[in-house]
Amino acid sequence: MQKPKPCIYGKCIKKYSIETTDYQAEQDNVQKWGFDIHNQVFGISAGLVPPCLLTLLIVDPTTARDALNSLKNSIICKF
Repeated sequence: MQKPKPCIYGKCIKKYSIETTDYQAEQDNVQKWGFDIHNQVFGISAGLVPPCLLTLLIVDPTTARDALNSLKNSIICKF
């Protein structure tokens, strides 16, 4: 038998919902030098990008050149 969901002001809510949390968006972000970053996401990204680029460079020079040129061109087009 399931337990009934808690009701507040006649409105039933889930145990883990936006109405029952005190979490604020961007509360864990760090602001430095004009950037607003999330520590966990930045750490994982910064840790994974260099090994991926190094692996690409080691595999085959022509493939690496083509991949890096396409990456460079896509970055330039977006900015």
